[in-house]
Amino acid sequence: MERITAADAAFLYMENPVVHMHVTGVLVLDPSTVPQGYTFERFRGHVASRLHRIPVFRKRLLSPLMGIDHPVWVDDPAFDIDRHLHPVDLGGDATAADLAAWVGEYASSPLDRSVPLWDMCVLEGLADGSVAVVSKVHHVAVDGVTGTDLMAQLVDL
Repeated sequence: MERITAADAAFLYMENPVVHMHVTGVLVLDPSTVPQGYTFERFRGHVASRLHRIPVFRKRLLSPLMGIDHPVWVDDPAFDIDRHLHPVDLGGDATAADLAAWVGEYASSPLDRSVPLWDMCVLEGLADGSVAVVSKVHHVAVDGVTGTDLMAQLVDL
């Protein structure tokens, strides 16, 4: 159990129905260079094999009784990667504008605070054959520097 800092708690307290305090990222990848070919199942296995490098991805927030202190990070005993990592089929002819519209909709919904504060979708079906990985991570779990490190932990060349 680890109590979040006052600065991180501020990101939770600032959130409201209009302002979501998550960071959204988009990676557009060329799957043609993947050894043995790309499949969502292989990507899922790759992410699952690296979750130990990002402990916060397996932790959820627990608020103290009566709100007398800031929340704490606790291991989520019911962690299920399939609750956080989803395939999305865009139909095979999706353009950059379609991708941007999808990301805008995705970013406009808040994360569920009852589970670890991240979500990731793998968008297949882009017209150029690329695959987009779109993620949301709450700001309480990631900032600019740790966000870059987080992606470096999940992907490789």
